[in-house]
Amino acid sequence: MRQLSIATLCAVLFLLMSGGVEHEHALIVQSEAKLKHLETTAADLTSAHAVFELARGYLSMGHPGMAISAIEAARPVVREDPSVRDVYARALVAQGRAGDALKIDQELLRYCRTHECESWLVTSAVRRATLMAALVARGVQDEQEDPEDGWVVYRQSGRVVGVSP
Repeated sequence: MRQLSIATLCAVLFLLMSGGVEHEHALIVQSEAKLKHLETTAADLTSAHAVFELARGYLSMGHPGMAISAIEAARPVVREDPSVRDVYARALVAQGRAGDALKIDQELLRYCRTHECESWLVTSAVRRATLMAALVARGVQDEQEDPEDGWVVYRQSGRVVGVSP
């Protein structure tokens, strides 16, 4: 009886250990071939659209540092493009640099007051700037390192305020 119990226990342990661990899967899957194509297209870093797509590709693959490096290596006129500045702020947030992202978003919103910007861009920048300002006010640079304060800020910013007619 004892040998049967030991054999059963060993079999169960073997099954548990051979099952492995299920890891997270990215919602947006970008193939390495597409990323390689984006890197080739943006090789000279002179096209704002190419740099935007490359940085967005890096972000979707979970590499905000690579996105930041690509943008910072681009020419100044490319870095000033509103869509590039938007993805730059997103990469800064992903890297835990809320204060820097807030600064970029504020500059982007100032630019959009005097120039025509797409509505999605303004909406994205306003939303992110509001969140980053609240995080910075609480002394949080990276909500991943301080999830409790990050959660409070996200929860408070999600409240909808309506105006009655």
